[in-house]
Amino acid sequence: MYNFAVIMKRLIYISFLFLSIVACNNKSNTNRLDVIDSLIVKNQYDSAYTKLQHVEQSELKTDEDIAHYWLLRTQTGYLVNKPDTSTRLDSLVIPYYINNGNHVKLAEAYYYSADGYLLNGIIPQAVALYKKAEEESSRSKNHRLQYKIATSLAYVNGQTGNFIFQLDYAKKSLAIAISSNNKEWIASSLNSVAVAFSWIGEKDSAIIYMNKAMTYSQYIATNNQPAFFNNMAFVYKHSQPETAKKYLLESLSMYEHSNTLQHLADIYYNEGNHEEAYRLWKRALVVDNGLDRDNILHNILDYDVEHGNTDDVCKTVREIVHIKDSMLNTLRNDTIKDLQLRFDHEVAMHEQEQITNNWQKGVLVVVIIVLLLIAYIVILKILEKNKKQKVQIQMNDYMSQIRELEASGEDASDKVEELNKKIKKYLDYEAPELKIGKIHYDDIAENRIETLSKAGWNRKDEKIFNNYFAAIDYRTVSRIKKVKRKEKLTPHRLFYLLLVEMGKSDEYIAKLFGVNIRSIETLKTRTKPIE
Repeated sequence: MYNFAVIMKRLIYISFLFLSIVACNNKSNTNRLDVIDSLIVKNQYDSAYTKLQHVEQSELKTDEDIAHYWLLRTQTGYLVNKPDTSTRLDSLVIPYYINNGNHVKLAEAYYYSADGYLLNGIIPQAVALYKKAEEESSRSKNHRLQYKIATSLAYVNGQTGNFIFQLDYAKKSLAIAISSNNKEWIASSLNSVAVAFSWIGEKDSAIIYMNKAMTYSQYIATNNQPAFFNNMAFVYKHSQPETAKKYLLESLSMYEHSNTLQHLADIYYNEGNHEEAYRLWKRALVVDNGLDRDNILHNILDYDVEHGNTDDVCKTVREIVHIKDSMLNTLRNDTIKDLQLRFDHEVAMHEQEQITNNWQKGVLVVVIIVLLLIAYIVILKILEKNKKQKVQIQMNDYMSQIRELEASGEDASDKVEELNKKIKKYLDYEAPELKIGKIHYDDIAENRIETLSKAGWNRKDEKIFNNYFAAIDYRTVSRIKKVKRKEKLTPHRLFYLLLVEMGKSDEYIAKLFGVNIRSIETLKTRTKPIE
């Protein structure tokens, strides 16, 4: 028996130790992923990417760590220009964070999933996911994420020709940048706003914003400078071609982009250097890292026709699908614009529905509170009335006993005195209002009051008098109330009838009320019983 107990203790100890090791290991994995997250926030992308490579997938046990790992794997891949095509954003990460309710992580997942679709040229799906990311991020205070999403939507709308939307999102990214006081973001956003203004033909506004962007140019990261200078050249392309050319050459010295080559070729063509322009257009087609081929192909076709390059003309014509591409692009751009408008409309309707629901809930809460207050007041009145009736019954019982003792003819002074003490005690502690009523009753019984108004009486005092009268002579009050009369028996009319019961004359009552005898006659008529 002893050996069995020892073995069980050891098994429990080993199990506890094993569970502790597993828990610590899970915590360790979570901490490692959080560290990688912090490195991304600090813009230490290479370090984050390297650290993630040392995380073993087999060691991740919880759904949260697995989802976090795959999100970081996608994120770091894009940040170091090594996109990972094996990510599980749509199948694993997004469903997890939808159920988890983590708006920031869900927005990140939508954002990088959109990046993947954009990289593969599936624009509508990318825009839909960017919009979902925008909605989720709006529920957080993560300005970095909100800025990234606004910047991406500005870029996509610019690429698809939705320039008004491009301007809206560029301005939104600028507002976020200014509120965050991030000078690099401010520089990029001013640059984007200027480009958007240029696309919609507002050249003066474009130059104003680009001049502002230039004052922040030193804050632009090295890898973003080629695009920054290319955008500057685009704004100055028509108004200041020499300035534009300088920025384009500076951009090309850092990175050869087809869009930059196209802008530079256009400037050379306008200057009359058609050969250099032709060479640059050809080079742009070779580089081809994201440009609209239609315009370049037409420029090359015009040059070939002009110079009799028949072989090249045939080749270019076969490649051109201008009409089809233009129609498809127009359709695609309208579809993307409609998609965004529809999404914004649905979000607005959902927000309005929530506001309406909140108002309805608020109104319901107010109604419930009002009903509870009414119920509380009604209950208090009922309790007060019941208490008052209880006091009246008790007082009436004491008075009945006194009257019986006084009518018996026996010497019952001690008992009467004892009952009077009980009445006094009852009035002092249980019914202070009836104590006031007793004073009023005694004052009138002893004719100590000439006029009620001069004595400071009001209608409440009449009610107090009536309640005290009911306490000492409940039968009389009950009898008076039961009689059917011409008009409703108000507290004032009951007070008058009780004065009559006390044997007070009409002249005394008129003087007490401060009215003439005719008013008392009217009161007598109104309280007359129906025969």
